Amino acid sequence: MSIIAPFFPQELPIVGVKFTFLTGVLFSGVSNILFGLLVLVESNVVFHVFCFVVRSFEALGTAAFCTASYTIIFEMFPDDVGTVFGFTETFVGIGMCLGPVIGGGLYSLGGYGLPFYILGSLVIVNIPVCWYVMGDLPGNNKTKKSESYKSLLTIPSVLAVCIVIIVSSQSQGFLDPTLEPHVRQFGVKADMVGVLFLVMSAAFVLFAPFVGWLSGKMDNKYPVMVVGLVLMTGALLFIGPSPFLSLKSTLWLSIISIVLLGVSSAIAYVPTFECLLQAAVNGGLEDDMGTYSVVCGLWGAMYSLGEFTGPSLGGMLSDLLDFPLASSVMGACSGITAIIAALPWIFCKDNSKQLATVEPDSGISETLTEEENTLLQVDEDQSKNYGSI
Repeated sequence: MSIIAPFFPQELPIVGVKFTFLTGVLFSGVSNILFGLLVLVESNVVFHVFCFVVRSFEALGTAAFCTASYTIIFEMFPDDVGTVFGFTETFVGIGMCLGPVIGGGLYSLGGYGLPFYILGSLVIVNIPVCWYVMGDLPGNNKTKKSESYKSLLTIPSVLAVCIVIIVSSQSQGFLDPTLEPHVRQFGVKADMVGVLFLVMSAAFVLFAPFVGWLSGKMDNKYPVMVVGLVLMTGALLFIGPSPFLSLKSTLWLSIISIVLLGVSSAIAYVPTFECLLQAAVNGGLEDDMGTYSVVCGLWGAMYSLGEFTGPSLGGMLSDLLDFPLASSVMGACSGITAIIAALPWIFCKDNSKQLATVEPDSGISETLTEEENTLLQVDEDQSKNYGSI
């Protein structure tokens, strides 16, 4: 997904978001069913090869409908992007909470293939429903224009938000290979580790809509992300706990840190979607679907990059270091990212002050002489008369 997602925005304004969305859903559903059929392959080599092929096609479909769906949010809810994005991420979190439970139950009932057959079929059944609902979607209009990633990535604030996205997704993925060995010292069984991940996802689900609503009310969203990154730093330092804190590792400290990590991830991660678009538009890009699609592709690529590098870093750091030091390194990364996110915050605050001193309706500059102001006022009065005529 990290590799594929950036390519869709170049074609999305041409083929339309509806076609991209529905095609992506179809690819995802079919790939799920095919993945369940792989159990029929007898050769181990062929099985492994087809696993990668099918999962790659599923990534293709997922990247397509995710990029299209985020573009739809920009197109249909331009004034409530943060709120709507937080709402949609709540359902993503619910899916991540229920997926392992439902998948495990279906596996126990019908074996390896049943979860994939049912999930893939449900995804495909949704296609006509989505097609009907999206009949008059504004984003169906096709244009030939699409912004380039080169122009987008030359904007410093865009790069800062991209780093926040990567680190936020990395921090949760870090625990995938490391949490079970860490809590093993407390006598926690492997099946209960899933409950701990469920608790973290639940914390994210509960806070995501509130964070989306709050960030949607704020013109400058960098303070929200900075607060989330600071809390994330604390969660990663305490879950070890870091050897620099001189704290004893306990199960309750780990649980509290896991909950805090879920909350902080929502605070740092949810505002990035709208903030990335604001950074692009403020950097000189057009406020149109061409920019929306490129921003959505970049956001999806950065999130996927953090999602697959997080577990890799977690496993590598845990092999080279122990868990307390590994989590301290990840916490340090979050802390550095908080500083990076604070730089555009300061920059945006300065801009807001400058804009606040301008009287947009007066049309008269305080630096002009009294005679120049009089002439300007006469011109304005004449313009109003012509406007009335």
